[in-house]
Amino acid sequence: MYIVNASDLHPTCPLNIMLKYADDTYLIVPSVNSHLLHSKIQHICDWAESNNLKLNVSKSTEIIFTSPHFKETKLPLPPPTPSITRLNRLTVLGVVVSSTFKFTEHVEFLLNKVSKTMFALRTLGAHGMADFLLLNVTKATLVSQLTYAAPASCFFYQKQTQIGCNL
Repeated sequence: MYIVNASDLHPTCPLNIMLKYADDTYLIVPSVNSHLLHSKIQHICDWAESNNLKLNVSKSTEIIFTSPHFKETKLPLPPPTPSITRLNRLTVLGVVVSSTFKFTEHVEFLLNKVSKTMFALRTLGAHGMADFLLLNVTKATLVSQLTYAAPASCFFYQKQTQIGCNL
């Protein structure tokens, strides 16, 4: 139902990007509009209220994407949004995205998940599961874990290169 309800929720500025998946909504605001962030969030709150919904502020977070060389420029970050937690990393559709667009945390997350799956596969093999069945289980678990969020990873990488990491 959220997808149907959210079909009329759009960003107020053409530079902003709004992503919706299941019951999650992501608003990407470039740095040139960061001073208007409070009004953007108010727009979402107003939309939610008019649709008999409520923005769950306790589940809302913000992340500021910066260039890996941001510390060298010494530009101040905008002030935090009141009552919304600011994070340095965020999991979006299974992809761990850091504020500097580095994917090391995502790779570490995947390696940890894959190592657990490999252990389970070795255990199944040690208990006599046939090779062709192990191959099917591997395809269903390990391969899907590695490829699950590939489109989302590509999207974030593409956005980083399009805007030069200046969100």
